[in-house]
Amino acid sequence: MRMRNFTLIVFAVTFFVTGAFSQNFVNTTAENRNVILEEFTGIYCTYCPDGHKRAAELAANNPGDVFLINVHTGGYAAPTGNDPDFRTPFGASLASQSGLTGYPSGTVNRRVFPGNTGTATSRGDWATNAASVINETSSVNVAAQATIDYQSRELKVVVETYYTSNAAASSHKLNVALTQDNIEGPQTGGANFYPAQILPNGNYNHKHMLRHLLTGQWGASINTTTMGHFQADTFTYTLPADINNIPLEIANLNVVVFVSEGQQNILSGNAASMSIVLPAGATQGDLAVANDATAPAGYCNPSYTPKVTVSNPGTMAIDTFEVKYSVNGGTPVTQLITTPLAVGQSTTITFPAITLTTESTISYEVEIEDVNTNLFEFISANNKASDGSYIVLNANVDNGTSMLEGFQNGSIGDESFAGSVASNPDGIRSYLVNSGVSNTVTWNLGAHGNSDGCYRWDFPLIDAGLSSMLIFEEVDFSNAANASLTFSHAHAQQSNENDELEVLVSTDCGITWTSVFSKVGSNLSTVNPVSGSRFYPKVNEWTDNSVDLTAYAGQSDIVVAFKGISDAGNALYVDDINISSIFVGTENVIALENVKVFPNPTTTAKGLNVEITVTDTENMDITVINSLGQVVEVLNTTALNAGQHNFAVNTNNLAPGMYYVSFASNGQVTTERFVIVE
Repeated sequence: MRMRNFTLIVFAVTFFVTGAFSQNFVNTTAENRNVILEEFTGIYCTYCPDGHKRAAELAANNPGDVFLINVHTGGYAAPTGNDPDFRTPFGASLASQSGLTGYPSGTVNRRVFPGNTGTATSRGDWATNAASVINETSSVNVAAQATIDYQSRELKVVVETYYTSNAAASSHKLNVALTQDNIEGPQTGGANFYPAQILPNGNYNHKHMLRHLLTGQWGASINTTTMGHFQADTFTYTLPADINNIPLEIANLNVVVFVSEGQQNILSGNAASMSIVLPAGATQGDLAVANDATAPAGYCNPSYTPKVTVSNPGTMAIDTFEVKYSVNGGTPVTQLITTPLAVGQSTTITFPAITLTTESTISYEVEIEDVNTNLFEFISANNKASDGSYIVLNANVDNGTSMLEGFQNGSIGDESFAGSVASNPDGIRSYLVNSGVSNTVTWNLGAHGNSDGCYRWDFPLIDAGLSSMLIFEEVDFSNAANASLTFSHAHAQQSNENDELEVLVSTDCGITWTSVFSKVGSNLSTVNPVSGSRFYPKVNEWTDNSVDLTAYAGQSDIVVAFKGISDAGNALYVDDINISSIFVGTENVIALENVKVFPNPTTTAKGLNVEITVTDTENMDITVINSLGQVVEVLNTTALNAGQHNFAVNTNNLAPGMYYVSFASNGQVTTERFVIVE
């Protein structure tokens, strides 16, 4: 890749000199065209990192001849939850004029190549198309020089154009694009297709990102395009601290300039040399911070000791600096370090231990405090570090002997709920959804249509191999003779992917786990593959599951976790999770010929009918049990003769939720689940 001409210039603060540039720095000898590759991308585009990699290789193989602009736009770039918004006001129009039909796509000099109807081409064609452009003589040469005044944040760009031959009579436009490197953020497909860009914390390092067009959507007009015409244009732009809450880091900014025929057909382009202007007497320094803390074991240890290592990779000793950490973006805790840190040395700073809350993200930062020496640091990318997220189960929350989660209390995008925490270090798309998640869903999205909330792993937008867990607070089985877990799930493959749902149990608060349930691929699927669109389960596309947890009866601290593991297939949904000290089976273990519980779901006003048929005389207890394992109504305690029997359940005094009708005979139990809705 072409090396940037990066220069540090020290002037007085008020000093702006047009003579900072030598005039006529543009070449007046005919040159071949340079390539401007505008790549259309998005953080949820699985194959876009492969486009990023191919583009970077193209630029590296053609130093000084290929310049990259990554345009985040379209549906794959629209953020959800707390994800960053990398879009600009210009992206949609740039994509529209290209005629792109999929992502990733890119335009090579906005030219329509043979076999295409628009300027956008697939990543596999970029190298071939660029090679043809580079071999052509350009009618115009373009060069630029840029400075950024560090204190005022004013960017000044001088662009020179020189026509080495008469150009076709058309509306020529001069375009000045501001791009930025080293922007940290999420990126679907990054680990698989461009692992070199994955940062130590698992995020993706975005480069060449379009931040602003100084000349507007389609550029500034060039009115004379005849041979020998020279033109110098100056553009200024005061850099805001951030755009869409994404900081504009001065040291990572680039300027790309190019001349186009109207909105398309870029004739040639170039990158501007970049200089940073500091105040008179200022000195440049640099510090870097790295997390050095040790993770607490398990999910029940809230004690954490913040610890960082600060190093000096700069060119001068730093006498005074401040180190700080914050939890979940709260008020920073600081330490002022006055022991000088020599060039090439490092030191470790340990803070007093703290108690973590339910979900805690630890962020660190270091700042130079040598104000008396007028010291500046504009290489700030290494000033911050993160220790990711720690998940802590709340010692003051106990789900008791049973736990029920039907995902009715929350909003779309919620990752965890009362009585649970989410462990999602990769930041994948796993959260609550309901029918409001898509205008194509016109039915209740909960299990069997009984409710309108469930939990989803959005596998189509999750890299293969990534996973997250929904972990429930401890359940007490110390007084239980047996126990069980029931839940419903729905899943479709795209074709033959091996997405997986696993249920794990821990008796030591997550230090170790035991798998008690796992379904993968076609065994996980509840319907035939759904290709080309996201799967939304209909009422009849759910499967009920039962897991015997009797092995954990008699133990007091049981933690259950649901883990979704992606193979980039289609969506997985779970609902109606019930962890109970009552064994809930799926097979009849007593001689019941037929059992009907209806209507299901029901309401408090409708009531419930229970119809059973037995083949032999049976002593049978029939009771209604709530989700906590408590008997709320007794239907029968006597012997039943062979034949059909009917019972009515009065639901007037029962709150909405999940219940069971329990049939017990000779020490054996069978249950049927029903739901009361509002």
